[in-house]
Amino acid sequence: MLLDSKKAASVAVGIATISIPLSTITLADDLVDDISNIFHGSEVNFNLRYRYETADQDGIPRDAAASTLRSRMTITSGTVSDFQGLIEIDNVSYLGGEAFNNTDNGKTQYPVVADPDYTDINQAFVSYFFDDKNKVTIGRQRVNHSNQRFLGGVGWRQNEQTFDAVRFKLLLADGLSLDYSYIWNVNRIFEPDSSRSDYEGDNHAFIASYQVAVGHTMSGFVYLLDLDGAGGPAVSSSTYGMKYKGNIKINDDFSLNVALSYAEQSDYKDNPTDYDANYYFAELAAKFKPLTVAIGHEVLGSNKRL
Repeated sequence: MLLDSKKAASVAVGIATISIPLSTITLADDLVDDISNIFHGSEVNFNLRYRYETADQDGIPRDAAASTLRSRMTITSGTVSDFQGLIEIDNVSYLGGEAFNNTDNGKTQYPVVADPDYTDINQAFVSYFFDDKNKVTIGRQRVNHSNQRFLGGVGWRQNEQTFDAVRFKLLLADGLSLDYSYIWNVNRIFEPDSSRSDYEGDNHAFIASYQVAVGHTMSGFVYLLDLDGAGGPAVSSSTYGMKYKGNIKINDDFSLNVALSYAEQSDYKDNPTDYDANYYFAELAAKFKPLTVAIGHEVLGSNKRL
């Protein structure tokens, strides 16, 4: 049905005579500017990672062969009123046959290669910047501490482990930094829809670092993991430790890097096993431009029942 031309003209005149307060115009202009800044400062990145992995395991009749491709798209917004957002989508596809046990396909005649085929949101978070050295981030995100021995993304696997968390990264004083995360869900490396895909719970991750001198940093860390879900209570733990990292510059072409770490871990909350375990790590690296040679020793103690 066509609108009568006279009525149309009348409607147009009516809209033209509406009075809009100046403050509303300013607010609208600010909103347009904010939306413009979101897109003007945004970035879109694509990443492809191909892997061919084989596994030969005693007691399993056939050898595994996994040809997988991870495709990743990351969208980072511009910063508006000190807020910034990020969303990252991953897809893992199989290229060729599925001659391996991905822990969810029932192919137990092959060894495990825990790379499911899936499409899922790997990260989705909003950050607020108090200033250029202090921020808080809430949402699904990476939380990788130190060498990722106790907390990290299991980056070897195609499905990265990420965390639903609120994370504070703060510079409290000159040389003193604090990194604290409250984690309510761990998005594990398995098929996102499987029973093993999540560990929910009340989890705290804390690391404080102090630069005692130029090139020398001491850190203390605490991890309190109270995990639910399939197998979660059995791996709930408390970990307390400290780490030293130092750089000794001999001259412009030669320097020594030292890393030392010690930690104690025990059962926590609903873990049915009573245990204590110690962790030691020491590494010495010599840097001769452009070559680095390192030697290290790492001991992760066994579960010792009390």
